Amino acid sequence: MHLSYDDQRIKDVNNRVLAFNNGSSLMLGKVNKDKQDGKYYFITNNHVVNNNNTIETPW
Repeated sequence: MHLSYDDQRIKDVNNRVLAFNNGSSLMLGKVNKDKQDGKYYFITNNHVVNNNNTIETPW
């Protein structure tokens, strides 16, 4: 998205996006309402098997 795009919904989504080495992630929200609890729900497209090319046989 271009930085000048002025839609609050898009800005909210952009504020929740994280970049990883081999993918990206999106924070969906907190697990619970406890302010002392730092657990959040995330979705990711980060690849798990063979993502660093060091696993020759992932089975």
